Amino acid sequence: MKKIVMAIALSSSLFSADIYLDKDKTLYAQTILCGNFSNMATVKAAYLYTSTQDVEVGTYHYDRTASYNNAYGKKVVAKHSTYTVAFERIANEPKQIMKRTFKENKLVMTDTCIVGKIDKLPPVINDKIKREALEVNSSSRKRRLDMSATFMGRPVFK
Repeated sequence: MKKIVMAIALSSSLFSADIYLDKDKTLYAQTILCGNFSNMATVKAAYLYTSTQDVEVGTYHYDRTASYNNAYGKKVVAKHSTYTVAFERIANEPKQIMKRTFKENKLVMTDTCIVGKIDKLPPVINDKIKREALEVNSSSRKRRLDMSATFMGRPVFK
């Protein structure tokens, strides 16, 4: 019996939990750095919405819908897709360094991200890692979500 319980506990820790944001709570717009850190030319800023101040281990879901108004004023959905971004801890690394897996349709990309400031890093890198609180019902939250929807989609809420 102990072996079965241990196997279930081990297997459940291997899969990350789905993270859906709560629209009735403060959102955090995170700017993180991702890429192959042995080749700094590949490192780029990435953006993520979270319900907590820190990026959590788990899978964030996004909805990317491109739409426009036609000549008659009707809204036309040109393209609809969803994608996920999963984060997991890397053994023997600080908690601010995580593995990211991006999945959309058949495209799967994996890289490494710095998701929080690290004291040992130079200020030029730490200054690029940002977190902005977006309060419920604030105009800046709506504006930020509308602006980012065009290039990264909208987070999927509970």
